[in-house]
Amino acid sequence: MTAFVSAMRVVVLMLLGAGVVSAPIGEKGLVWPNPAVGILYLNGISQTVLLDVTGRKVAELQPGANDLQHVPAGVYFARSKTGVRQKVVIRR
Repeated sequence: MTAFVSAMRVVVLMLLGAGVVSAPIGEKGLVWPNPAVGILYLNGISQTVLLDVTGRKVAELQPGANDLQHVPAGVYFARSKTGVRQKVVIRR
């Protein structure tokens, strides 16, 4: 994770593979909270999937709250249709 100060605004860039998630500090990224426990919120981007580390789709995420009680604890990746990616940790 790299932080840049630009025009009185701090932007956090999370580089994951070919995708980049950019969000001002204090705002949510693609999904939150991270790590998540049961519920994961999608920040208004439709057509986003949750992938396991092998690339297998484990859930389709909808804008707003998503119940992930059925997903085992572990590391996942949220990927939007536009290619934006964010690492997601699910805890129990």
